[in-house]
Amino acid sequence: MSQDTKFQCAESGGLTAAVASMQGRRTYQEDASIAVINLRPGLSLFAVLDGHGGSECSQFLASQEGLSAALAQAVDGDGGATQALSEEGLEQLCGRLDQQFLASHPSSVAGSTCCMAVVRRGGGSAWSVAVANVGDSRALLLRASGEVVELSEDHKPSSYGESRRIHAAGGTVKGDRIDGSGLACSRAFGDRPYKRDDTRLPQQQKVICLPDVETIEAKQGDHLLLFSDGLLEAFSNEDLAAAVGESAKRGCTLKQTLDHVLKQSFDGGSGDNMTVQAMYFLDTILPKCNYVAIA
Repeated sequence: MSQDTKFQCAESGGLTAAVASMQGRRTYQEDASIAVINLRPGLSLFAVLDGHGGSECSQFLASQEGLSAALAQAVDGDGGATQALSEEGLEQLCGRLDQQFLASHPSSVAGSTCCMAVVRRGGGSAWSVAVANVGDSRALLLRASGEVVELSEDHKPSSYGESRRIHAAGGTVKGDRIDGSGLACSRAFGDRPYKRDDTRLPQQQKVICLPDVETIEAKQGDHLLLFSDGLLEAFSNEDLAAAVGESAKRGCTLKQTLDHVLKQSFDGGSGDNMTVQAMYFLDTILPKCNYVAIA
C-alpha cells in the first residue's frame, strides 16, 4: 500500500497536461498512462491505462512500442490523420495493437482498459478531441461555463449488448462479472483467457477490444479529464468535476489539485490504483506548475 503521489506536468502551444497517480491500497501499481504533447506537429496523445491480472498489458501499451508508436504510424499512413482518427481508424488501431500484445506475450493473462484522447489543434482557439474508450476508465470535458460533458461509457458485462455477446460466446454474467468471478469489464486489451475461441472473430469473443469513439471540439478555458475507475469508488463524475473546480477556485496549483483529488478518493475508501490526467486549453483557470517532460 502506498499513498505517495507521482506527478508530471508539461505544456506546449497553449496545451497544458498534468498526470498524477497513486498505488493506493493495492499491493502493486498496475495503472499506467501516456502523455505525449506533439507526437506529430499539432497532434498530442493522452491515455489512462488500468491494468488487471498484472501490469504487462498496461506497460506494453504505455511503452514506446505501444499506443504512441501505433498512432504515429497510422497518422503517417496514406490516409493521414483524418483516416487515423476516424471511428474506423481508431477501431482498427486498437484491434491491431491488441493482437500485437497477445502475439508478443503468449504466456500473459494480463489485460488493460484504455481511455485515450487524441488532441489536434484547430483554427483559432479550438481543438479537436477524439476520445476512444475500451473498458471502464472515463473521460470528461469540463467546459469553461461549468458544463460537464461525459465522453465515455463504461463497458460492463451486465449491459444488454455486452451480456448478449458474452452469452453467445459461451460465457455467463453474474454479479456484473464474466463467468461468475471473472472480469468486471467486458472490453479490454489483452485478457487472453476470454479470447480463446478460435471459431469466433475477435469482436465476438467474451471480451473484445472495440472502442467507443466520441469526437468533440474543446475551446479556450475548457479542460479534459481522463481517469481510472479507482477514483469512482469515491467520486461520481459530477463529484470529481466539482472537486477539481473547487480546488481551482481556491488558487491551487495543478499538483495540489490532482493530489487533493487522489487523496480524497483514498480517504473515501478506494481500494484500487488511481490515475488521473488533466489537459487544459489556453487560458486555464488553474495556476501553472513547474514543468517537467512527460515521456
